Amino acid sequence: MKITYFFFFILFLYNVYAFGISPGSFSIGLENGEETEKSFFIYNDEKDGNEFNISSYGVNFFNFSSFKTKINNEDEIKFLIRIPKETEEGNYEGRIYVNELNKENGGINLDTLLGIKFKFNIKSNYTKSEESFEEEVETQENEEDKENSFLEDN
Repeated sequence: MKITYFFFFILFLYNVYAFGISPGSFSIGLENGEETEKSFFIYNDEKDGNEFNISSYGVNFFNFSSFKTKINNEDEIKFLIRIPKETEEGNYEGRIYVNELNKENGGINLDTLLGIKFKFNIKSNYTKSEESFEEEVETQENEEDKENSFLEDN
């Protein structure tokens, strides 16, 4: 009886496919205006290779928003992190998502999505000047005036 279970277990493993990413999180301390290169690995146990969509989410510090790549066994994905000079001091969070695009015919297809969490500790001496604050207020007042005139006309 144990041999029968073992046989079915081996058949099941033969059809299993998986991919993974490493590391699962980053903690980065930078100053505004700085940039650094980082990388992560995608591991794919499919022999033919699969296509993946890699996208960033949360903050605009990454040098990409989305791109596609084909991974055979294991590939290193390198990217840049740039902190804009106008970034205020504080803690920020972002994510990179890796999603498999190829789907197999037959069997059970599951949507596979893995994520990498980024924590940024930004040191900065940048603060919004009073001048830029006044410009924002003027812009808001102009938009309100346009909206009020539109409402009055209708």
